[in-house]
Amino acid sequence: MQLASRCGSAALRCCVERAAVCHAGKMALPTRTSPSASSHLRGLSNCLVLTPSQQTARSFCSTPEKPTETKAEEAAADKAEEKPTEEQSATDEQATDSQAPDSPTVLFTAPSIRKDFDEAVRQVNMSAAISALGLGSALLGVAPFTPPNAFCFALMLAVVQVRLAHVWQTRMLRSHVRRHVEEIIQHDEGSIEIKSGNLTRKLQLSAATAAGEKPQLNEVLEHGGPFVFIDQKGGKIEADSAFEAMLQSDRAITREDLDIKTFDGEHKQEADKVVQPLSKITSKDLPKITKQAKGMASPQVAISQTSRSAFSVSGVILIGGGIIGVAGSRQEDANYQSTSSS
Repeated sequence: MQLASRCGSAALRCCVERAAVCHAGKMALPTRTSPSASSHLRGLSNCLVLTPSQQTARSFCSTPEKPTETKAEEAAADKAEEKPTEEQSATDEQATDSQAPDSPTVLFTAPSIRKDFDEAVRQVNMSAAISALGLGSALLGVAPFTPPNAFCFALMLAVVQVRLAHVWQTRMLRSHVRRHVEEIIQHDEGSIEIKSGNLTRKLQLSAATAAGEKPQLNEVLEHGGPFVFIDQKGGKIEADSAFEAMLQSDRAITREDLDIKTFDGEHKQEADKVVQPLSKITSKDLPKITKQAKGMASPQVAISQTSRSAFSVSGVILIGGGIIGVAGSRQEDANYQSTSSS
């Protein structure tokens, strides 16, 4: 029995050495054993019955587990090396996210009044044509009784009057569209973007409270109705707390970037002149602006009033010019008949 145990131990060592050599990528060569181990193996060949210890040793050698354990250890080591890299990547991503700016927040939205503007422009153009027709009728009525020079001067005045009225009414419509706020976006704590019809204002606020000639943002928004009008009744507040904080902000406007888009028939130089930058408003200008904004209607209502006023004036001119034209024509016929009879 002692001899069988020794033989089993020798065979076990032999299998372990062979497995180690195979794992290193080398050809498994016959393992050299000591003379005592060789004699033990020769004695083992003479044994006809295997003991339980020998059966265990043979099963271990047939399916060596050492390489499997080694691969598992290598896999664990690789994971241990990859883990710091993954942790470092996660840390870098968190740092990048912390440095990235917050997404823009929409504070206020309002429906566009572009359809009202297009309809009002069509009515103003029509009223200009009607006014020209009325003035032309009046000039034809007085032409027989007016010297040529006076008639030419009156004709020139009529053309200028119609043109000036049309230009003034069109500019009023455009100004109402540009002062109607359609969307307010807050990019960060000190950056606000105000979008209107064909106009975008990007305001940069100061870090400290407004002082000196620079008024506070809440004063500009409250009294600057002729330039920027926030229709809270017709619009929708998307972020209540941020919107109220903007309306109550005591910071000053340090910089303003204007993106002005021209209307049909409008020149770029004209648009740059009529648009009032909010950053150039001073504390001394606020009382004048407040008086100007007193009683001013909302942009949508003001557009409707402008178109109705244009139609009313053109109607009066047409009726008056028609009466003068008919009266002048009749008087001319009467004079001609009297002259012919005499």
